[in-house]
Amino acid sequence: MRYAGRLASVFVAVALLGFAPAAHAQATKTSPEKAAQFVHDFGGRVIAVLARTDAPDAQLRREIETLIRDSVDIETIGRSSLGSAWQRASETQRKDFQEQFAVWATRTYAERLGGNRGGSLTVLGSVGTPNDAYVRTRVARADGRASLMDLRIREAQGRMRIVDAEVDGISMDMTQRDEFASVVRRQGLDALITNLKTQVQAAN
Repeated sequence: MRYAGRLASVFVAVALLGFAPAAHAQATKTSPEKAAQFVHDFGGRVIAVLARTDAPDAQLRREIETLIRDSVDIETIGRSSLGSAWQRASETQRKDFQEQFAVWATRTYAERLGGNRGGSLTVLGSVGTPNDAYVRTRVARADGRASLMDLRIREAQGRMRIVDAEVDGISMDMTQRDEFASVVRRQGLDALITNLKTQVQAAN
């Protein structure tokens, strides 16, 4: 009951905050069962890469980045992370932001996943909404620590992809939106784009 109740509250938040799929994405109702299998397979591929000892860290990071680009809807996450600023942005700003965000987000997520060598991901259950599905997982680290992570999965154009992750009750999408909104409010959207570009260049 606690699981169902907690997810129900998440669904209410989704409705109130307007997390609807973009029209051009052609999203359809996402099967909770298929979403759970998708997450299981994705987690298995990530863990398999992290378990390898026959390749340098740089190569493993590139392989993780490839998995992220294939399984995470970076474009949708990017639009959502800008919130209302996306509506006010020019076409040039949108293009520049998405280009920098795609590289920055892929590397950021890869670093986070790469820090879980020797860990595991277990699918605990899934539930559907009118468009998306939520899959609850337990992420265990090699040091024994564990956390609950709810992944929001969306099927569009025949592909399952991750559009948000909530770790121990904290939405990565909402956290990123708050951080970006603070920069845009104080310095403007162009400054945010420049900041992302600077971070990407510093990581090279």
